[in-house]
Formats: sequence, C-alpha cells, structure tokens
Amino acid sequence: MTLSASALADHPLGRAIQDLPSLRLFMEHHVYAVWDFLLLAKALQWQLSKDPCPDQSPNPAAMAVINRIVAEEESDQAPANPLGASHLSHLQIYLLAMQEVGACTATIEQLMTRLPALEPWALGPAELIGALEGLAVPHPSRRFMAFTFDVIGSAEALPMAVAFTHGRELLVASLFQGLLDRALIPPLRAPSLHWYLTRHIALDGEDHGPMALAMVSDLCGRSSARLQATQTIAHRAVEARRQFWDGIHLALTPA
Repeated sequence: MTLSASALADHPLGRAIQDLPSLRLFMEHHVYAVWDFLLLAKALQWQLSKDPCPDQSPNPAAMAVINRIVAEEESDQAPANPLGASHLSHLQIYLLAMQEVGACTATIEQLMTRLPALEPWALGPAELIGALEGLAVPHPSRRFMAFTFDVIGSAEALPMAVAFTHGRELLVASLFQGLLDRALIPPLRAPSLHWYLTRHIALDGEDHGPMALAMVSDLCGRSSARLQATQTIAHRAVEARRQFWDGIHLALTPA
C-alpha cells in the first residue's frame, strides 16, 4: 500500500454510506471530483505537450501515460446506456449513474454549461473559481476544486502529475470497493454505477495507479529538489482529499 493510500485507508466516509439517501448525497458531492479529475488530467496533458519540464527535454514516457489515461477517461467503451452510445466519458457514465440512483445532477450540469469550451483547463484559477459563482456547489466540493484549480494554475507539469497521482489515482479504489461490497442498489437497477465502480477499481488499482507513479518518477528524474517537491505536493494533495472526505462525512452524519 502506498503512503497516499494508507493515509486515508481508515477514513470513516465509506462506512457512512449505508443506504440510498447517503449514496445520493455522496454522489452529489463526489461528481465535482469526477469533473475536475478530467480537468486536471487534460491540463497535465496540455502542459506536458507544450513544456513538460522547464529544465528537461520533452518526456515521451510521461506523455504516453497521460495520453492513455485521458483517452480512457474521455472515451471508454461504454456499458449499455439510454443514450445508445458505444463510447462515453467516465463523467458521462457517472452522470448516468447519478440518475439511476435518483441523485440530483442539475448543479453540475449548470457548471458544465458555463464552461462549454473545449479547453477549460487552460483557464486561470480565478476564472475557474468564477464559474462556480451563484451555483449551489457543496462547500467540501468547492474547496476541493479550489485546490485543483490552484495546482492547474501553477502551469507546471510536476505539481499537476503529483496531485493527479497521490490525490486521485491512488486513493479511491478502496472506497469504491466498499460501496460495491455493501450492495446498496442491485446492478440491474444501476448498471452504470456498477460499471463505473468496477472499472475504476480495476483501472486505478491495477493500471492507472502504477502508471501514474511511474510518470511522476520520470518527471522527477534524479533531481533531489524535484523529489523534495514531490513529497510536499503529495502531502498537500492527500490533505485536500482528506478535507474533502471529512466534509462529505460531516454532511452524511446526523447532527
């Protein structure tokens, strides 16, 4: 188990999701992390393609990793769905899953309408924060996205790669496995949800997670300064995720 995974292995959030109402509330918070996951991935892909590392030549190994991850996140082979689509993004599948369990998608859809451009990841943090103005985005989700926007605003590949790896790819598989194990809704009633959870457990735990760690290693090279920066950013990313989960857990816990 990696440091990132062990840091949140015993977080109480997963145990608090025990029925359909709590699952709906969780998904209404977590959908913003699904949305800005792709935002961060695309920002990293863009940064690597234009200026991978200020003091290094372009890194084809890192590009190969992020290109594969983005391709699967943006256009994976989809489960049977009402849209009749053969390929969908993981965000689209998550939105279908929310509809299956009766979770509200109105606010995230408003946000997506406000940022219809193909390259919202190229916007600055202030512009991204501004897109949230007036929207009923839950506070834990808003705060988590603010961290993501700040990392994107660094315009540096290494911080983006570290936050992507340690704050994303290495943390959610165990949480999703717990949701599957609790069988809160039958697969026939929520096929998109079961597909999404199963797919991410496999991808993050067995594929994308190890690939992302290798990408960070490639970007660091043998630079002690970069290795130190990696530890600092990884800590911030895990802490941002911890605060996010703490906030959702608080929302799920009766006063």
